[in-house]
Amino acid sequence: MSEVCTEELYELEITDYDHQGRGIGRHEGKVCFAYDVLVGEKIAVTKQKLYKNFNYIEKFNLIRKQSQRVIPKCRSFGRCGGCSLQHMHIKQQEENKIALCKEQLEHAGLGCPPITFVSSQAYNYRRKARFSVRYSKKLARIWFGFRHIHLPKVIVDVDECPILVPQLTSGLKKVKNCITQLSIPDFIPQVEVLECQGKCSAIIRHLKPLTDKDREVITKCAKDLGWYIFLQSSGITSTVLLWGPTSQVQFALEQKGYKVQVGVHDFMQINEPINAKLVDAAVDALRINKNDTIADLFCGVGNFTLAIAKKAKTVIGIDVSKEMITKAEENAKSNNIETASFACADLFSNVKILTKHKFDKYLIDPPRSGAQEVIMSMPENEIKKIVYVSCNIQTFLRDAVLLKGKGYSLQTITLFDMFAQTKHVELLGVFTQSL
Repeated sequence: MSEVCTEELYELEITDYDHQGRGIGRHEGKVCFAYDVLVGEKIAVTKQKLYKNFNYIEKFNLIRKQSQRVIPKCRSFGRCGGCSLQHMHIKQQEENKIALCKEQLEHAGLGCPPITFVSSQAYNYRRKARFSVRYSKKLARIWFGFRHIHLPKVIVDVDECPILVPQLTSGLKKVKNCITQLSIPDFIPQVEVLECQGKCSAIIRHLKPLTDKDREVITKCAKDLGWYIFLQSSGITSTVLLWGPTSQVQFALEQKGYKVQVGVHDFMQINEPINAKLVDAAVDALRINKNDTIADLFCGVGNFTLAIAKKAKTVIGIDVSKEMITKAEENAKSNNIETASFACADLFSNVKILTKHKFDKYLIDPPRSGAQEVIMSMPENEIKKIVYVSCNIQTFLRDAVLLKGKGYSLQTITLFDMFAQTKHVELLGVFTQSL
């Protein structure tokens, strides 16, 4: 790979998009990729990285722009790697995500099942984010933000983020100024912020001990914001509450007829309204009857389990994390749900747990690596229906092909715009036994 930077290298017509939402063009037969462009636009390339099989364009001048191009709300767009599609109308993002899903399904030999799309608001939806921090002794200032879209070692400094919910973005500047006042700003690598049902928190990670004065500065920031602020000196078990509006911290996700209690380190979907629609859709897709015994695999704190338990005879949630399982059990108890039980097991290495019960249906919501081990070990012809939730279409397609080989057909796909302004979607696939 080599880097080229001149006043103007060549002109490029954008003809397509790739799976990352980048524009694609060809120059002298070589594929070129560029962010922040639309199909039909023409650019003059001024900086690129040359690889053996493609060019990666970093800077360009826009010669001809599409009428559909929109003005990004974020002043850091084009540099910040937090999102990459603000130049594209939200409806066009939707169309492109559907088209890409169809293309990948067909390429994988899965045909073209019906695809529906659940839209999100375009901005102010994200309730959890992790910001990187870097301090310059020479300039006596910090950079606080996401990684640069082209330069992963560079942090793009921000004071606000229009993707975040307003309660979080309005507090970023105070948190940033707070870190600047500490005695060890060069030993603060990250800050993670969270909003849940109106409550906000921040976790400040520090690699050296804080002084009493540092704690006073952070406490004042917490009080000014009305946030819960935690300190984390090493792993997640070292996290302690420094100050909050109340001495007890409880974050709860309100669902239909129940609450899911979560901790600041627990996994939760970042888009609350879309998560509620995803849970409803998953339960509907299972077509639960009162005699069903259902497995909720990779259940976490019970995001899907409790909703399933409202309708099924029995649901068993399984997850590798003992802490998550304990919280899931507490959630079931606090909501007076008696049809849900939980088990701790690593489904990548201990799939035998699935043979201890006769399940009618599976809800699978795996990590990005997918659920290959689960699928390969499934009992023959016992599972009537599988609802598979995924944030990674590549591993979903791999697992869908495996399910096809086991006699299942993909009936429908629903795409949830969990991550508007980015290339990502949350996907729900419904599989039934083939006749």
